[in-house]
Amino acid sequence: MRFNRFLATIALAMSAAPVAASAQADCTTWLKAPPVGGWAQYHGDRGEFKIAVVGQEQREGKTLYRFEFAGDSPQGKGIFQMLVPAFPYQPTEIQEMVVKAEGRPAMKISGQTLAMMRNNMKNNPTMDITRQCAQMKDLGEESVTVPAGTFKTHHFKNATTGDEVWGSHDVPFMMVKAISKGGGTVVLSGSGSDAKSAITEKPMEMPSMGQ
Repeated sequence: MRFNRFLATIALAMSAAPVAASAQADCTTWLKAPPVGGWAQYHGDRGEFKIAVVGQEQREGKTLYRFEFAGDSPQGKGIFQMLVPAFPYQPTEIQEMVVKAEGRPAMKISGQTLAMMRNNMKNNPTMDITRQCAQMKDLGEESVTVPAGTFKTHHFKNATTGDEVWGSHDVPFMMVKAISKGGGTVVLSGSGSDAKSAITEKPMEMPSMGQ
């Protein structure tokens, strides 16, 4: 499954969370996810997708969170779940992945296979949220109407790429609307605080590379 489009959209949205243009050094303090249960549903030029925080657990004295992306992909509907210590995160911080393609069992990716995937993700530009944040300029407050309603937002734009995001504190994950060259237009279609994982079965362990 190809979830790069989902990740790119979220990286863009989180990088543009509301912050004064004169306080770019503090921009990362706004890159926060909602509490467990927070979710946001979006409609884009290429289909629907949902982002949610579906769980929290303790491992080796650390609090980890399960972030879930569910929606359309070129191969059909799919679900992509990551266990991480915070959001945003670096690929090296991913402790576990669960992937489920439409009509197939859920697969858990960990151990050696996950380590190899993390190495390949290190240079993924969609994960470089801090860099994106520094390049966004706050254009001020705007009222934006999307399928989920009308929101008072901050409008952010990257002068180099032309990417734009409208963000609100009243929306989980901040994003109300986004426009980018690679992903087209994405708008908020719903949100809430009662998210549950769309994966109801016990995931199968994906065999290690070479097995």
